[in-house]
Amino acid sequence: MMLKHLLNLKKNNKIYDFQEKVVNFIIVVSYFFYVVIFFGLSTKAPKYLDELNFYFRLYICLFLLFRYNPIFKLSVFTDLDRKICFSAGIFILTSTYMIPMRDYIINLYHKNGDKNDDKN
Repeated sequence: MMLKHLLNLKKNNKIYDFQEKVVNFIIVVSYFFYVVIFFGLSTKAPKYLDELNFYFRLYICLFLLFRYNPIFKLSVFTDLDRKICFSAGIFILTSTYMIPMRDYIINLYHKNGDKNDDKN
């Protein structure tokens, strides 16, 4: 019974509000790190973003497993559910394609930089 009550986040406003604030905060911080990395403003930002993404992916996994398990039916699809599902898609996209592409471009840039240094 208690588990079923927790699955209905709209009725449990404290948990819902807390989770929504945490998700919004993590999303904003992630976007901030992406901008910092894109413009090369910090060399430590990729490390922090990787750590943040690791924990956020863990949170998303647990949230999705808890909310969408086959044992209990989801009573309401909330805005928080929508944000989590969208964020899961974004993180899968970035971790699968964008981050390896970034690493490839950085390695390519470093290789070309080394060749240019040899010419001088």
